[in-house]
Amino acid sequence: MKNHRIHGLVAAPHTPFHADGSLNLAVIEKQAAHLLSTGVRRAFIGGTTGESHSLNILWGTDECLLAGLALGARGAVGSTYNFAAPIYQRVMRAFEANDLATARAEQMRSVQMIARIAADGYMASAKAVMKMLGVEVGPARLPHSNLDAAQVKSLRSDLEQMGFFEWVKPNN
Repeated sequence: MKNHRIHGLVAAPHTPFHADGSLNLAVIEKQAAHLLSTGVRRAFIGGTTGESHSLNILWGTDECLLAGLALGARGAVGSTYNFAAPIYQRVMRAFEANDLATARAEQMRSVQMIARIAADGYMASAKAVMKMLGVEVGPARLPHSNLDAAQVKSLRSDLEQMGFFEWVKPNN
């Protein structure tokens, strides 16, 4: 029997909805293309974003990926891989090259990014970030709230100030 171990990042894609709450299947190809352009080769559909029934997973704390790698993980599932996969790709490459200083610095970017995104509500902010990156996945559904225009503007400004949009450029 062939062993199919997961190596690399597995994104837990945001479920795309129209404003009326119906599924927006037309955006899925764009989501997939975006993930591929950032080096994500696998997706965990209906997994951990909280918008569908959740499945148990072995590892999936994005802001602790480096710790997981140190404990022997070779793959990970995470929702921030949808928009920040290049950060995590660099964590993994640096770890594999035994460049722990770079791996720690990249992991700290993840921690800073997640803290800011979660400040206004993770799901709403994560979906706003996807839109900022050109992948419109629609609004968050209840029980999640959505950001208002001022919150989106503040989020964008804060992310720009921390360098987020440079950090997440494909092949950066």
